[in-house]
Amino acid sequence: MTNPARKPTPRGVNKHRDAEIKKIQIAKRWAVDNLGGFDDDTYRDLLQEAGSKKRSCTDLDWRGRMAVLKRFEELGWKPLPAKGARPAADRPSRRLADDYQSKMCRGIWIDLHTLGEVRDSSEKALNSFVKRMTKVSDLSWCNDNQKYVVIEALKDMRARHTLKLMYQWCLETNGVHLPDSLAGEIRLVLRGLRIGEHPKNSAIERLGSAGFYLLTNYKIWETQTYGTP
Repeated sequence: MTNPARKPTPRGVNKHRDAEIKKIQIAKRWAVDNLGGFDDDTYRDLLQEAGSKKRSCTDLDWRGRMAVLKRFEELGWKPLPAKGARPAADRPSRRLADDYQSKMCRGIWIDLHTLGEVRDSSEKALNSFVKRMTKVSDLSWCNDNQKYVVIEALKDMRARHTLKLMYQWCLETNGVHLPDSLAGEIRLVLRGLRIGEHPKNSAIERLGSAGFYLLTNYKIWETQTYGTP
């Protein structure tokens, strides 16, 4: 009995599979060389995120391979128009994550640098902090929950450092010590709300008029001294 004929593969779907897999591997090497902290685990996470939960490029279908290549291009990789590597000056720069949470992380990090708590305001330094908090090497690879963890940690850092500056300001400018009972409430106000929390009262109700006046004067001094908003 004659075996039934195999159904032809849809035109264009698997025709260039090997070439597409090779492109993914080239893009991976580019990422390792150009994106700080990009390792094999990061690569597998990218495949899983963009390639229908597959963690090997050989398991991807055509749509998955296209999605992975597109993700690499979003990160700055561009396929070479011809054989041979381009000079270093022609390499594309990495595109920063620009969603709301990433911008918030970056903004607080820069604030901490301005206030003297962080020595290096660069994206590389921020990513080192992100890795310590989430085990993910780059902010652009973090999901929303991981970015939330980073934001809350940065808000805590900023509140602690601002309160330390405020202690010094009270002593040097007003000649008084900031009461510990008021300091705790001020720290809560400085740190702001966590996502999903609802304020029980306003800052002036929490601190009282005297505490609110003290905080307002400190923020004026901070702006004049450090240029922070």
